[in-house]
Amino acid sequence: IKGTLKKPSIISVGITGSTLVAASAEGFLWGIDIQDPRAMPVRYQTRLPEGATSRLIVHQGIALLAAGDAGLLVFESRTGRPLQSTALVGTTGGDPAWNGAYLNLISEYGQIYTFRQVR
Repeated sequence: IKGTLKKPSIISVGITGSTLVAASAEGFLWGIDIQDPRAMPVRYQTRLPEGATSRLIVHQGIALLAAGDAGLLVFESRTGRPLQSTALVGTTGGDPAWNGAYLNLISEYGQIYTFRQVR
């Protein structure tokens, strides 16, 4: 990958349209244009709050992940623009599940969270 990425520890990726979204253990979220596989310019690089970063979820133009004490973070996947953050108790555990407009998560302590996508 060309651009500002210098051997990041990528922990999760997702694709939406022509954007590959990548999260790293160093606390960054990147949007990379994959229309031209030879160039692959970085569209954005966003610094995430301190703390552990969970699995990245890319769904219908949004990117979600849990990051440290910031809880669940929601970004527009094409631009990296922050849309929302919501506090969680602990980090997420297990696999997230989408059911239509609903995202269901379980925390490391066993709480179940259900979020509804509103546009």
